[in-house]
Amino acid sequence: SFRRASLPWGEAARVSRANMEYNVEVPMPHDEHAALRADLMRSCGLSATVPLSSPDAAMRLLAAARVASIDAREVYFSPASGWGARVIAPPVAGRRSAVALSPRNETAACALVLELLTDAHRQAPGAAAATLEAARALCDAALA
Repeated sequence: SFRRASLPWGEAARVSRANMEYNVEVPMPHDEHAALRADLMRSCGLSATVPLSSPDAAMRLLAAARVASIDAREVYFSPASGWGARVIAPPVAGRRSAVALSPRNETAACALVLELLTDAHRQAPGAAAATLEAARALCDAALA
């Protein structure tokens, strides 16, 4: 079963349960940069669907949200080389520019992952609580 929630990105969040395993899906925009996002996800070993039970679920969701938040500005102003390392790097408080593709991207990614996990927490509080707290800590560091 799954529930769709309306998000400001015009996409739908999906939380699914299969054999008592809860997953959160990061919606990927379907635009002219879809192939770039797909290549980046593949090269980083990421999936848009993240099991909440994985020990690094919060970081995987943040990394996928960073990829989902890539837009025309990042593509135009930043060369795509080296993005993989920045996408999967955990944030460090006070070193925002060393990790994020751009401050705008990091802010959008944090907003997206927190929105997805807040919705997941409403649906499956026990499964999402730890990941939501870990994501809040990551976003606090990312936006410091």
